[in-house]
Order: sequence, then C-alpha cells, then structure tokens
Amino acid sequence: MPAVVPDFGEEWAGPQGLSVLAIFQTDDRQIASAVVLAEGDGAYRYGIGQRVAGDYLINDIRPDHLLMEGNGKEFKLFLVPLTAGGQSQSEAVSPSRVDGTSLLEQSRAERERMRLLSVYDLYPVTEGAAAGYVIGERFPRDMQERVGIEPGDIILSVNGFAVGEPTGDEQAFRSAQAAEKASIVFQRQDGSLFNYHYPEDQ
Repeated sequence: MPAVVPDFGEEWAGPQGLSVLAIFQTDDRQIASAVVLAEGDGAYRYGIGQRVAGDYLINDIRPDHLLMEGNGKEFKLFLVPLTAGGQSQSEAVSPSRVDGTSLLEQSRAERERMRLLSVYDLYPVTEGAAAGYVIGERFPRDMQERVGIEPGDIILSVNGFAVGEPTGDEQAFRSAQAAEKASIVFQRQDGSLFNYHYPEDQ
C-alpha cells in the first residue's frame, strides 16, 4: 500500500501513506463515507468535502475508490481488496516494502474496528481521544432494550480500558475476547454512570 492511481500520466508523485480501509455508500451522497488510514494520523471516517490529513480533499466517494485532490492535482485512492493469501495486491507485487506486514496487520485491525463501529452506529466523543463512543440511532434496538441504553448514551470503557481510539479499542477487544466476558461502563445523557456485565446481566 498505498493504492494511489493518478488520473493521467506517470508524473504523479504522491501522496504516500494513505490507504482506504472501508467505503460506506448510501443513496444519499451527502452521508456516504470512507475510512482512510493516514500514516502517522491513524484511521478515521470521512465524508465528501472533508480533508484527510489536512491536505487531501475528498471530492466524491465511488464503490471502489475515492476521487480526491491535493497539491493542485486530482487523483484516485482505491480500496484494495485482500487476496486469498492475505496480502494486498500491491504488497504481493512488492513483498520487500518496508514494514509491509505490519501495515497490513494494522489495516486488518482497523477494517474490523471500523466495521464494528459502523454496524453498531458508534461515533467517537472526541476524534483521536479515548473519550468513549456515542451510541447512534441505528444501534440495534434489541440490544438497547436488553442493556437499558438509548441513543445519545456513551460507552466509556470495556474491562477497564477506555475506548474511543484505536489503542484502547484493541486492548478492550482483546481483553473481552480472552476472558469471554466484558464489564462495560456507560454514561447516560444525564451524566450518571452504570455498569453492564456480559454475559451475567443478559
């Protein structure tokens, strides 16, 4: 990675370190979004009209790529599927790329993390900070009723690990996976806190 393909010619010199991890399309272009990993900045969800890493503007979101511009040029940033062997197509061509395996593992983890955030309609309270996730309107209704939460409430931590950014999220996920149980701290909209213990409270 990255899978950056210019519109014309071969004189395009960048950007390096950008990868599309996921694309979410809807009938309404204004709420379409994509998860872009910017080396050094992490992976975040962006919409049309937003800038990645402060420099690259997303002009449109297509099924398999983003139309972007930066440094006075337009370019396409493609979502590169993983091959059956577990490598991206670009890494299969260039196996000697420095830290290629590490980047691939990071991309896989980010893809799964962003998939879960999308499925459960969770949004970070503060981008890049372990300040928790706000529960959105599309959070599964049956889970809302079972746990006793509602849209607007916040997930603060899982098994003692603050969530809201990749490091804390990974620690929480690994802890819950290893223990096969989770102690989740929620904050209601009135500021009160409560714990939910899975699977004991089911």
